[in-house]
Amino acid sequence: MTAADDRHADNHASGFFRRHPIGTIVLVLLTLLISLPVVVYLHGRMRLAAVTARIRAAGQPLTWEEVLAVLPTIPDEQNMAVQIDKYATPIRICVNATSGRGEDLPLLGIRRSPAPGLRLDPGGIETSKQLLETNAPNVEGLMAAAELSEGQYPPPFDLDSHGVPALNDHVLTLHRFAVKTLCLKALVEANLNQANPAHTTLVALTRLDRALAKSPTLVAVLTRYACASVIGETAIRCVALADLSDMQLQNLQRQFEELEGNLSPAWAFRSEVGYNESSWERLADSQGGKPVFLLLSYDRALTLELMSRAADAAELPIQQAVAEIRNVGQERDGLPFYYPLTRIAISSPAHVAEAWTRAVAELRIARTTVAIKRFHLAHGRWPDRLDELVPEFMDRIPVDPSDGQPLRYTLTDTGLEIRSSTISCDWRFSDPQPDNPTTQPSASQPASASTDAFSGNNGPSAVSYIRRPDVADVRTLPRKI
Repeated sequence: MTAADDRHADNHASGFFRRHPIGTIVLVLLTLLISLPVVVYLHGRMRLAAVTARIRAAGQPLTWEEVLAVLPTIPDEQNMAVQIDKYATPIRICVNATSGRGEDLPLLGIRRSPAPGLRLDPGGIETSKQLLETNAPNVEGLMAAAELSEGQYPPPFDLDSHGVPALNDHVLTLHRFAVKTLCLKALVEANLNQANPAHTTLVALTRLDRALAKSPTLVAVLTRYACASVIGETAIRCVALADLSDMQLQNLQRQFEELEGNLSPAWAFRSEVGYNESSWERLADSQGGKPVFLLLSYDRALTLELMSRAADAAELPIQQAVAEIRNVGQERDGLPFYYPLTRIAISSPAHVAEAWTRAVAELRIARTTVAIKRFHLAHGRWPDRLDELVPEFMDRIPVDPSDGQPLRYTLTDTGLEIRSSTISCDWRFSDPQPDNPTTQPSASQPASASTDAFSGNNGPSAVSYIRRPDVADVRTLPRKI
């Protein structure tokens, strides 16, 4: 073709564009409409392949089947979770069968339990004792289950009509009930100043977490955080009420520290990666591979990327981990409407971060409270500063996981207060403490004061426990994550 022919072809094409401008625009738009989905799909598939390759290279599970393959297989007689199910179910049936569904029972019934450190009223003690005595074999079964080394509940899912795992939280509800049952047992024993049984029950409570430690999904880890909070609060009551020995208190400190160290949500986030990926595959298959599912590969890749980032972050020290998990949540919240999968699959990592922070703070306050009680047993007075606890009663002063500052402590002649940015534990003395004069008042007032004195020889006369109203309680967080 000569140069003249080329010029003729160009003139012909430009002449067509000039003669048919609307047709030209329509043709360009049609070309873009056809090519854009293809480009989006190809780019999404490339990004999805890159993300999945990184997950594979790290040796992490990518599908729900791979998550299940990681879970331990434990004989029923050695499985803490199976034993909890076996012994907690009859107790729960008994509570539900009572008049008013056990509404007079602290913790287990409708009735709200008293502030930490206050005695249960005689009616509450009597009702609780009757329940525990009636179900004594099952309660002892729960105590024996806590001695087992590990546990694994059945995965908390059923398959829906599309073959997608759907949450069935029966096992999680039952686990919470088992924890509250032993908390009630410890409280009754502490109210009766039965120090040895109360200590044994508190140790068993800290070990029950092993039954949920490998349970997949964020709903399970939120259940663990709620249980850890109840355990920490119960321990503070029992320490105030019962005359525990220094050796028993020291053992409780170790148990709290071990429990705190096992609360990372990293495994739960990794399990959610597999859950979301398998749910997506099954949903797409059930719809016959409709084109719309193919076009969301980029969205799917972003879901995997953000969840993997959250899982990696959860393995860092808690402050760094929480900051990064919150960043993931902010990225999710800022996504535009055309990322529907990511917005649905990643509901709220910030809720998990807040619940983790609160549970750790409660356990650290409980551990510090125990150390203060040990100090009082040894020296006959309360410490002026938390520094006095180191190194005899604690290796170091615990920090507030919310801001990285040491836990706050205030001592006055009428009481002492241990607090983080979200929790405040306030001990009030029945008489001024002449050995500990102070000049500064307590930084916060309890929600309700009590004058109920108890017989513990080395404890305060009343204790209040306040969760800051401006921070969501872990037990009010969404159960569907």
